[in-house]
This record gives sequence, C-alpha cells and structure tokens, in this order.
Amino acid sequence: MLHETDLAQRILTLFFDFVARDIGPDDRTPEILAAWVDGAAHLAVIYRSSFDPDLVLGLRRFFDADLGIDARSGAAEIQESISEPLGDGINFVRADAEGVLWSGDLDDDLPHAPSRQ
Repeated sequence: MLHETDLAQRILTLFFDFVARDIGPDDRTPEILAAWVDGAAHLAVIYRSSFDPDLVLGLRRFFDADLGIDARSGAAEIQESISEPLGDGINFVRADAEGVLWSGDLDDDLPHAPSRQ
C-alpha cells in the first residue's frame, strides 16, 4: 500500500516533470518559486501568477493514498490549478506574513516553504 508521503512525493516529482517538459513556457506558465511535500499527505506550491505577475500565490492540496489517487492525475491537477486565473477565488485566499496568498486545503497555520522558514 502506498503511504501518503510517498504519494505526495511522486506527485511532486511528476509536477516538476510537467512544468519542465509537458506544459512548456508560454503566456499561461506561472513562475514556480517553491514546491514541496508539506506534511504526510499535502503538496504545496508557491508561484507567481502569469495573469497578474504582482501576485505571489500559494496552493496546498491534500492527496489521500487510500482513495486510489493516481500520481499523474494529482500532478496534472496541481499544474492545471496554478495555470488558471483565480477569478472569484481571490475572495477566499489567506495571506501569510510574507504576502503569499494561499488557497486550497489549508490548516489554521499556513504552509511555510522550507527555504522560507
């Protein structure tokens, strides 16, 4: 059985592969500032919006290994989420102390990139 941390790490690896190879640079490609496995079953990404380069956004997603989530589908979901404008989602973000606007599966304490701690 795949543990959640293993699944999150596989999703992160495939996500970096998508960013580097599959989606390629274009007008909708966000700048990835940081991405990491956050806890046992979460993946976090900090990125600069391609739609508004002044916005630094964070996305945190939960991936439950018991639900049979495919790592490739999880990576594609992350990539698609960060490649789209926030739209009305901007009304639901939470800002951290560094000005990153977070959305997704958040706890009371917002994520901190390992290099930002």
